[in-house]
Amino acid sequence: MKIFCQFSRNFHLLGQAFLFILIINNSIHACTIFNKTKGDTVLVGNNEDWLLTDSQVMFYPASEGKYGRMYFGFNKNGYGGMNECGLFYDVCALPRRDINFPEDKPLYLGDFWEFAIETCATVDEVVHLVEQYYIEQLNRQHVMFVDSTGNSAVIEWGRDSLAIIYKTGDYQVVTNFTLSDPNLAGTHPCWRYDTATAMLKDSDVSIESFGHILAAVHQEGNYPTQYSNVYDLGKRVVYVCHYHNFDEVIMFDLIEELEKGFHIYDLPSLFTHAEPILYESDIPNQFQ
Repeated sequence: MKIFCQFSRNFHLLGQAFLFILIINNSIHACTIFNKTKGDTVLVGNNEDWLLTDSQVMFYPASEGKYGRMYFGFNKNGYGGMNECGLFYDVCALPRRDINFPEDKPLYLGDFWEFAIETCATVDEVVHLVEQYYIEQLNRQHVMFVDSTGNSAVIEWGRDSLAIIYKTGDYQVVTNFTLSDPNLAGTHPCWRYDTATAMLKDSDVSIESFGHILAAVHQEGNYPTQYSNVYDLGKRVVYVCHYHNFDEVIMFDLIEELEKGFHIYDLPSLFTHAEPILYESDIPNQFQ
């Protein structure tokens, strides 16, 4: 299935180690996440923009107290995914902040979003769980959760308290600035946020339309889009493109994959054009 035109560039590896250190210490990487609902159809799109190239998809069957689930990420660490109930999550980086969390609730130091996707079936259940803790991850990221009913919320730490931003219409978008207070953290206005929002207003809820949006907001340069996903939460399937090549698409059926037991795929190995190379360009000013 062709979703959009293929983008290709030539670049080399000179200075990769220096760039990696500089990016880690001083920058945030770009990502775009959005969803839209029409009737019983709930679709979610996301671009994972990052320097690492060893992307993976991981499948964990259900176990006691945990739903079956899939994660996309790097080095066996999940950056986003979906569970067997059709609950989706993905994170966007924010500039690190020194947050002095109050002491009236426990501080959760692990990966809270994986905890939520393991144990929750709906956005309301996630919000109820979040409200029981202070979450250390919120000092450097925020997260979108979407469930198969179309309910959607972005969870972040606002100026001095937890902020839950619910979807109020039929779509919601998040990139790398705080939605509750756009001037607090991150780059705002964000061209990716504005582009995705404008396109979603008039788009239908289809795999092809979401592919067009992902192509329009994909990143190149030092933060290239490593993979792009379109989730159909009702059908529990996800369509995947690798390294902003929108001509080649594969599909994972979550329920079928979970029946195979625990397993991991290296995403580059599943695609014909699998070899990414690093652009030779300065780090974009907006991410310094």
